[in-house]
Amino acid sequence: MNKVKLSMVDQEKKQTTVEKPFIEHLEDLRITIFKVLAAAGISSIICIAFSKTIFKFLMRPLNYIEQADTSLVVLGPQRGFMIIMITAVIAGVIVSLPVSLYFIGQFILPALKRDEKKITVPALGASAALFLSGVAFCYYVTLPLVLKLLWNFNQAFGFTNMWTVNEYLGMVTKFMIANGLIFELPLVLLILVKLGVLTPQDLRTKRKYAIFGIFILGALLSPPDVPSMILVSSPMIILYEASVHAARLMERKKQL
Repeated sequence: MNKVKLSMVDQEKKQTTVEKPFIEHLEDLRITIFKVLAAAGISSIICIAFSKTIFKFLMRPLNYIEQADTSLVVLGPQRGFMIIMITAVIAGVIVSLPVSLYFIGQFILPALKRDEKKITVPALGASAALFLSGVAFCYYVTLPLVLKLLWNFNQAFGFTNMWTVNEYLGMVTKFMIANGLIFELPLVLLILVKLGVLTPQDLRTKRKYAIFGIFILGALLSPPDVPSMILVSSPMIILYEASVHAARLMERKKQL
């Protein structure tokens, strides 16, 4: 009787470990891509319906510029419509990010081992949370400071601030997405430590090279002035230091 039970268990294990044919994997990938695009599309349509509210939301950082005419200029009759539509689509993609990550997780998880799933599931949730935190930090902290700094800089040199909707919204969306990606830094580093690609010692000994690289990245992501570069780079340095301490705690926990 026991032998029969053992043989049944073995058969079940074999059935669970049977790999899908390559064609079925492609079909699953196609369905996953369709779901992600559908989530982004539905979210974008909803955002288009609330495009006026989204535009007012994106304009709010300009209110931190005191005693200034912050009305934006549209160059061309169709320009405003196209810009608002593109902005709503970008907002839709960002809003649909948690759902998209869920669909991606459904596709990836069945192919992973139990230990890999323990890393992947929290990582997907943390990725969405960190990205949205970066966007929020940029909106409430970085953007108002950078916009005010640029406005005052132009005035100090006698330039007339006449910003177009295209340039303003382009800068705001790029800045927010860039900050969202920047906030993924601790997660990427901790995953690399968990997988053994990096060690906590590597993060500590290569700190000066990492900070140098962060300032270069900050210069690429920020407007071409030193204060803006510092404002963009400072959160990355703080996040890197937080990653070093988190990696050290992971190492201690592993040794216990």
